Amino acid sequence: MISFPKIWIFVVFLGCFFYNTAQAQSISVSGEWSLTIDETNLQSGAGSDLVDIYESNTNQVYVSVTKSGGLFSSWNWRVDITKSDVNWHSDFHLDVRRSSNGIGLGGSINGLTSYQEILDSAPPYFTGSRNRYLIAMQYRLRGVSVQVPPDTYLTTVIYTVTEI
Repeated sequence: MISFPKIWIFVVFLGCFFYNTAQAQSISVSGEWSLTIDETNLQSGAGSDLVDIYESNTNQVYVSVTKSGGLFSSWNWRVDITKSDVNWHSDFHLDVRRSSNGIGLGGSINGLTSYQEILDSAPPYFTGSRNRYLIAMQYRLRGVSVQVPPDTYLTTVIYTVTEI
């Protein structure tokens, strides 16, 4: 029996914030996504390529955006999403989308309801107002192939909130 080498993929999530005023805004990110890709992911058995697209659960990660005193006061924010590759193959493309509006008292949330690739040059983002909790995020990995060498691949997804 021939053993098929495995591709291990880990995506780590991190939240950051920038201070703009005396009342600090913050972002909380919870969740993780890891994949093990092996011979069970072949499209048609031996000799075929791997399935090239993988999607996470629709609520793989939850994001909460808050500001002290922001529960009842009006404030606007933007969340930018970037990634920092630790060991990432150049054929891989990681996409993100917002799959829920989360919960909050009043306020709003806009953007990123369709998948966008996480790039350093033009990061995907979404905007909102007031405190917002449990915003669900979903991920999609593209570019997996038998041409990608077996290894453990890792990237960190970084969420940054800025008051606007």
